[in-house]
Amino acid sequence: MTRISTLGQNQFILRQTLQTQERLLSLQRQMSTGERSEDFKGLRGDSTVLISAQARKAATEQLLANNVQTKTKLDLRERAVREIVEIAKNIKSEFLSAEGIENSSQLVIQAQIGLQQVVSILNSRDQNGNFIFAGSRTDTAPVTSVPSGAPPPAFTLTFNNDTIVEQANVDENLTISVGVLAATNPTTPTGSFQPLIDILNFFAAGVFPPPLPAEPLPAATAPTVTAAQALTLIDQAFDTVNALDASLGISQQLVDEANERLQADIDLTDEFITSLKDVDVAEVFTQLSQEQFALEASFQITGRLSDLSLIQFLRI
Repeated sequence: MTRISTLGQNQFILRQTLQTQERLLSLQRQMSTGERSEDFKGLRGDSTVLISAQARKAATEQLLANNVQTKTKLDLRERAVREIVEIAKNIKSEFLSAEGIENSSQLVIQAQIGLQQVVSILNSRDQNGNFIFAGSRTDTAPVTSVPSGAPPPAFTLTFNNDTIVEQANVDENLTISVGVLAATNPTTPTGSFQPLIDILNFFAAGVFPPPLPAEPLPAATAPTVTAAQALTLIDQAFDTVNALDASLGISQQLVDEANERLQADIDLTDEFITSLKDVDVAEVFTQLSQEQFALEASFQITGRLSDLSLIQFLRI
């Protein structure tokens, strides 16, 4: 062996050169992909933390996606109830206009139209064809209406909905009611819409003003309450429907607030995942430059050593 080195030294220099090349290739891959590693193995201890963060993000995204459907359901119900609120406003206006007038035919007509509209709204369907006020029933309209034949009342209404109110988890620790029932007790109809339906049904029969709820329905020629008492009943019916509208508005706000929290959580989790997976481009570029310089220096040293021998020194 003529060169000034030993086999061990040659192997050491070669090994250092190969390691530098490996680090250089890794840095080049990071520069091109922007990620620290192609798989979890390259992340070492951070891999478990990354898997946990990705699972949390996926669960949060699923909640957010579910809330989009929940918000759609609430919006649909709120619009429907808002229409019924407007019907209640209109019947009050018609009542005030008809007060003191013997011929209240216009009030009768408006009450008949209003009652038909309320029944139609309560029998409305969502985008999937399901009744939105029927609870979990999908095969039967929640309200059926037929003329009674001998007023009052003008129509006989039957409620067919069940009593199951749909609920939704809008956040990890928040569950809200989404469903609204046409009648909370279909056997003996009660609920948010019942007072308004009773008022409309009585007016539609041509009896003016309506009776008190606790009293039996009178003959068409014998109203048992004053106009002031009738107005109180109308206001109570309006307040009941309006309270439901307000409740739906609160639920919509809760979903919006939950969505903001969920989106903020997703954004924070994204930042955390990025810190685990992605590289600092400036730092990698600096390391890449250093490794390139080291590799060039290693090649230069190897080249010089290959040219050195004892013969050269003996000649000197």
